[in-house]
Amino acid sequence: MSGWVYLPYDILEIIFRYLEQENSNLAHTTKLIKVQQSDIFQFQLTCKNWDSLARQKIYKHVKIKRIQQLESFISTLKNSDVGPLVKHIYLQRQLRETVAREKLVVYIRCIANFCTFLKSLNMESGDFQDKTNKHILDYNDTIFTLQQTLRELAVYNNNESLDESKLRNFPNIDTVFFKLGSYSEVTTINRYMKWLPSVTRIEVDFDNFKFYLNQVDSEFSIHVSPQVSQLSIKYLLCKNMIYSYLMKAFPNLQNLRLKVLINNYDQITIPTNETVQFLEYLLSVPELYVSYIPVKNQNDVMLAIRSKNRIIKKLKIRYINIPSSRGTSYLTIKTCPNIKERTSIEVFYIDDIPSVLPRIGLIEQSDKYLQYLDIDMGLELSAVKLIRQGLDYGVTLSNILQQCPDLRGICIRNTVLNEFGTHLQCQGGIEICDYITLTNSLIHPSFLPSLSSCASYISRLRLKNCRFTDEATRSTREIDMSNTEFHNIVYDDDYKGFPKKAYLKLTKTTNNAISWYLVQDDDVKTCTENDYKNSLPDQETLSLSIRCKDVYKIRISLLKLNIIFET
Repeated sequence: MSGWVYLPYDILEIIFRYLEQENSNLAHTTKLIKVQQSDIFQFQLTCKNWDSLARQKIYKHVKIKRIQQLESFISTLKNSDVGPLVKHIYLQRQLRETVAREKLVVYIRCIANFCTFLKSLNMESGDFQDKTNKHILDYNDTIFTLQQTLRELAVYNNNESLDESKLRNFPNIDTVFFKLGSYSEVTTINRYMKWLPSVTRIEVDFDNFKFYLNQVDSEFSIHVSPQVSQLSIKYLLCKNMIYSYLMKAFPNLQNLRLKVLINNYDQITIPTNETVQFLEYLLSVPELYVSYIPVKNQNDVMLAIRSKNRIIKKLKIRYINIPSSRGTSYLTIKTCPNIKERTSIEVFYIDDIPSVLPRIGLIEQSDKYLQYLDIDMGLELSAVKLIRQGLDYGVTLSNILQQCPDLRGICIRNTVLNEFGTHLQCQGGIEICDYITLTNSLIHPSFLPSLSSCASYISRLRLKNCRFTDEATRSTREIDMSNTEFHNIVYDDDYKGFPKKAYLKLTKTTNNAISWYLVQDDDVKTCTENDYKNSLPDQETLSLSIRCKDVYKIRISLLKLNIIFET
């Protein structure tokens, strides 16, 4: 019986009346429903208890597809008190094919009279602007009768007959949708916002590729809307003016989405100081996604940017090389909807090849707040081996750890780790509580020992598809970190040359114990030192040497082998 509470009130009433009938004449007697008298009584109580809540739920959102539904709905409004319960009405476009516009306007006026708390009345713009201006005016006048109750308003700049002055008399509008067509300018938004002081949410949708945002001269007066907290603009083909407009017009945004179309034939350039200013403005917005911020030199911008108010605990930076046909370098910045303290920046560059670990202003200023760092430099391992002598190595990992001593997790991908550096000074060694992951990178033999000299504990170390610059053969790997204690060490390699078999030499410096293992067919067993030495020349067998203070678990993951074992 508990399932009844989820049924609409009208359905409950029909079923209840049916159950009270003494005789039910059905075509098939086997389908008769038999209900005990106690069940009927319980059903009646359910109807009464859920009457109010059911009515609120039924009439809150009304979707009308056919004229018969509309007429029935109007009749219900006239003969009951459900009008104030209606919050949203959506008239589907099928009505246009069966109902004259003049008649439809009459129905809308009736809705305005009875639905005194209506928040939105939605119907596609084409329904009222593809015939004559008279119908447009009728529709606008009708909507105007809802001025005290409407909370959402859609503005179409193709509607030349709209009396803009009437927008001043919608005192309770909190959301406005701008449906902008051909050759729209930012002045369109600016002009309407003067009449909508109560709006806190704005959505702007441009009409495909038929628009163009012109540079506005210095005499353009920007209307400031400090009450606006949410702004979404999509399919914008922009000029640099849009960035300065956003900063001035909307100083208190809490949510921003800006999706920009890139025009390769008309690239814009913004001075570095203005780009940095806009990025710092964005970092003051808790939730954001901006798909295109053009830059002259991404290295200068990434070094100069600072976050004045935002606490960044998780930072992800990714560099992507793009062809010159894309026009200019640019950035994408976004936050995670569920994790407000996580920020991601993608750098799309053309000519200015970044350092293998570049200086990042957000890292240098993060101090104790930054806990997780993910850097992807986008360098292909095969290309790195050929050009690594000419690379700019930038900062070292010891620089980063010195600036961010409370890092819990570090992931570095697709780069060269030539030297760890000497900047880190920490008595007793640092502790990485979560992980250090190195992926698709070329590692100098001194890097891991230098890291170990400064790190007393790392919970999990993972090497994935990495190569060492001094490999005698493809199949030999050495992890030499004698001063560091681990909980997990993960070696992950999808090299096709050794898919099924591995030998491991494990040295624990705590007690100078040395063990040898054979890993094969999802099984681990001890072997001899000679077995390990004999495996070194074998190109089809992985020979892995791990030297550490102590480790609890080791995982070896190859193309067709994945095993975890305790030591």
